[in-house]
Amino acid sequence: MKRPPARWEIKTSDSATVENLAEALGISRNTAVLLANREIRTVEEARSFLYGVLRELPDPFLLKGMREAVERIMHAIKNNEKILVYGDYDVDGVTSVSTMLLFFRNIPYPLEYMIPRRLTEGYGLNRENIDAIKEKGVDLLITVDNGIADIEEVAYARGLGMDVIIIDHHLPQDELPSDCIIVDPRQPDCSFPDKNMAAVGLSFMLTAALRRTLCENGIMSHGRDVKLKELLDIVTLGTIADLVPLTGINRLFVRFGLPMLERTTRSGLLALKEVSGLEEGRSLGHYEVAFQLAPRINAGGRLGNAEIGVRLIGTDDLEEARDIASKLNRENSARRQIGERMFNQALELIEPMEDYPALVVSHRDWHEGVIGIVASRIVEMYHKPSLVIAEGENGASKGSCRSINGLHMQKALGKCSDLLLRHGGHAMAAGFSIEKSLIDEFRRRFCEIAKAELTEEDYRPLITMDARVEIADLDEKFINELAMLEPFGAGNPAPLFMLEDAEICSARLMKQKHWRLVLRQGDNSAEAVGFNMDYLRFKVGEHIDAAFIPEYNDFAGHRRIQLRLKDVHRRS
Repeated sequence: MKRPPARWEIKTSDSATVENLAEALGISRNTAVLLANREIRTVEEARSFLYGVLRELPDPFLLKGMREAVERIMHAIKNNEKILVYGDYDVDGVTSVSTMLLFFRNIPYPLEYMIPRRLTEGYGLNRENIDAIKEKGVDLLITVDNGIADIEEVAYARGLGMDVIIIDHHLPQDELPSDCIIVDPRQPDCSFPDKNMAAVGLSFMLTAALRRTLCENGIMSHGRDVKLKELLDIVTLGTIADLVPLTGINRLFVRFGLPMLERTTRSGLLALKEVSGLEEGRSLGHYEVAFQLAPRINAGGRLGNAEIGVRLIGTDDLEEARDIASKLNRENSARRQIGERMFNQALELIEPMEDYPALVVSHRDWHEGVIGIVASRIVEMYHKPSLVIAEGENGASKGSCRSINGLHMQKALGKCSDLLLRHGGHAMAAGFSIEKSLIDEFRRRFCEIAKAELTEEDYRPLITMDARVEIADLDEKFINELAMLEPFGAGNPAPLFMLEDAEICSARLMKQKHWRLVLRQGDNSAEAVGFNMDYLRFKVGEHIDAAFIPEYNDFAGHRRIQLRLKDVHRRS
């Protein structure tokens, strides 16, 4: 049994709200509907969403712990203490460390860094690395994109005489690390208005708070200090890669950061775009960042050492940057080959358990740096909670999880915590470690949890569309107005529409996996493309309903409107 047919749903919006937004902002009713569907109700909220500026960013000192963090860093600077920032091996962690390094480089003040190796050291702090940090003579340890769950490790670092600041965005567990400074908008009693920033966004807010304090103390002059806006290309890269909602603060970061990423002069990012096939001058959107730039940086952490990504972003030498980018590109290609082999093996393991409430698979030859990607592909295929485990040689195995709506993955893992060595993450994605001998019992227990919490409807993918439209509505004015809602991504998906009762005038299968259709309603027709829809068979003359995203196709320099199909229902 593969992914079941999707349920379709059309959002409903209050007509009075729609009319008010359209009239006050001078936009079409269709665009006003899209705003209302994104829970934007007032003209003020709509203006902020469409036309927001960076000065609308909240005061960073509204973050609980921020003032104490800045005071401790200021003390370290004034007393010439050694500071080390400790990141994570994904793109969010790499860009968080890079943001801090570039800011401190421009103060200037020396800042050391360390990122654990995914394969040998694992996520977060560990005693061996803490010992190595202490041997460096570090006085102040700052964690970014990790630390909130490292209660024992923080206590160990404090016992060695180091102060600790935690900059993290993960959901805290019931107990927090003690005797340290914590900046995490999700911690209890934090009144910061946006809880959904990536760690790189929090790192940026820390640099903003530091910059203000350094200026106030005369350490940094307003005329020669680092311009924070210049860091937004890096912030954008980490924010998009970490799949946080592109609303609120994240939307501002990405809206202003994408143009900076397009015209960046950073040698590392220029080289990264070269190996990604993104020629100079090409416009960048969510897709190019999420699926071309970010995976190459991620490859360093997945297969080797994530610190190579920090070196890439920080170098001013174009030749060095090209060498690093080429290595990351090769590692990304290797990662894709490994991932394809693992995915095919996983499908074989899943076959006898397709009817299980959740899919928990493991293998002794799997690469733990790629299990998250495989878990995502399994969820896409089966629409079930999917947990992929790389069995360890010494018994300790690493798992990566992806969920569906209806099951909070981190909370579900918490109900199995007696079987796990460690776990953490979010509602839709998490990770854990477990003794190999307990995997079968864990599978049984987790499936019981999934069965109890998920309904039959939860197992059917839900496609929610913004409105019904007709082909006659799809002109350039309509498409151009949709662009006002960009950047699209997690939390702000591209507008999705429903087309009813369209006749197929032509159907052509491209490269044996993509459909190119011409659809007609009355006297109006439009091209449509269905990527990776080779499992469907279309016949000229049949009528369909289509869920689609309208967009421009600029192939061969000729611009035309096309419908990018997301799902199709045949009409009886």
